[in-house]
Amino acid sequence: MRRSVSSLSVVGVVLALAVAGPGYSQINTSGFTPIQRATFNLAQAYPATSAPYPVAGQICPSPVPIAPNGCWNPSLPGFSETNPTVVPPTLATRCNTNLQPQLFNAIPAFGQTGFAVAGVLCLPTGGDLLNPRLNVNSFIVPPAGVSASQCFVQMVRLVKEVPGSIKCPDVYGTRIFDPITGARTGQPSQTYVQFGATPSGIRTWWALSFTMPGTKFHLELTVVCPVPNSRARDIHVDRWTWQVVSTSDTLPVVINLLHTSTVGTMEIPCVVSEQAYCDLMAAAGLIKLADASNDLAQRSTAIQVFEGLIDQYCTFVDFVDPTILFPGPIDPTTGLATYQPPGDLGDIPGGLGAVGIIDSLEHPCCCKLLVDVERIGQDWGVSF
Repeated sequence: MRRSVSSLSVVGVVLALAVAGPGYSQINTSGFTPIQRATFNLAQAYPATSAPYPVAGQICPSPVPIAPNGCWNPSLPGFSETNPTVVPPTLATRCNTNLQPQLFNAIPAFGQTGFAVAGVLCLPTGGDLLNPRLNVNSFIVPPAGVSASQCFVQMVRLVKEVPGSIKCPDVYGTRIFDPITGARTGQPSQTYVQFGATPSGIRTWWALSFTMPGTKFHLELTVVCPVPNSRARDIHVDRWTWQVVSTSDTLPVVINLLHTSTVGTMEIPCVVSEQAYCDLMAAAGLIKLADASNDLAQRSTAIQVFEGLIDQYCTFVDFVDPTILFPGPIDPTTGLATYQPPGDLGDIPGGLGAVGIIDSLEHPCCCKLLVDVERIGQDWGVSF
């Protein structure tokens, strides 16, 4: 699939070293093999449901009454200005699930809520509350017979490794293959490093909405601890790893997130078309069924169906100009073009098909879905 956007700007820039702390010389960590302490799996999106704001009389009430979040239907019994009953936008209320009940029913209940929140990698902070920084002491693993309070961190760095994709190399980098065998090497396509003699140079909050599955975050600490009953020092590197994953369970939650997050001030999501949303969710159910089947042919078909929908619905743009993508009538007062938010389906100006999913430089939604199913197919052994 050809894309017209350029690569994303480098986020994980290398930060300058800041010298602080005890007067130890810097240690060359390349001479130490990191001790892998733990590896945790994270998702790009997590299930969510709508919750109301507190009302008057409850603890910490909102200063103004705020209506619940959901779909408006004033014809519901008891609906009034003081009782604005809304219906949660579940999969069943947004799509005709009776058309393909087997596919829609295969989606776990937590993926049918219509709501989702972005996943985050959140690391603990400490120090000055006005200048919070990574609390490295939380990750120290001392040798036997030594407490963590007796140790200190000589150096810390956070390494982000992106595996790369053959589907969207301009966004996530090109996957590295062995030039002789053609097999995947497992080497990251892109590596970003943050480091410093103090933890002030390490980012402690990473939003994972558009993070590629297989991306790893390694937190590596060079730790100096005393040796019991000796003047010697134990020096080792503790490594903690977080890996972003994509599965048949996370896929419908990612689709919900892309259907509830706006691409900008147009107040429309990147999954524009309701039909595209329903088709993608049905395809996610097909992938869930294929996952349970353990049949390679069925799994391969499910991947192809999902990727075919992306081919059908995606529109690639560098920046979303609503007056061009969704042109409306000329404003009689200003003489300027307006835009008409799309219904179902929005026509692509000058072309065929329908605007189902917007993939822009700011929000690579199509590539996000592509690399998710690419990863699932690789884990199944049906994708390269």
